[in-house]
Amino acid sequence: MEHTYSLIDVNKEINNLNLKFLGFDSLTNGCINLFKKLNPHINSELDLNLWNSFEKTYPETFIGMYDFWVSTEKSKI
Repeated sequence: MEHTYSLIDVNKEINNLNLKFLGFDSLTNGCINLFKKLNPHINSELDLNLWNSFEKTYPETFIGMYDFWVSTEKSKI
């Protein structure tokens, strides 16, 4: 059975599983550059709330599904 998740849902699940979001796979350089231009602070590309806002403005960003990396090691910062 397939389920549709928003990036907010994905973020909640990542946190519930005590994982660390490492970034998206398969995004074009143009997409990443535009995102960084709109969100220039350090590590903004690791903020799923910012990506959620970006996707609302650019709904073609994630055609089909989210393809991303996570890690089991959460930073202690």
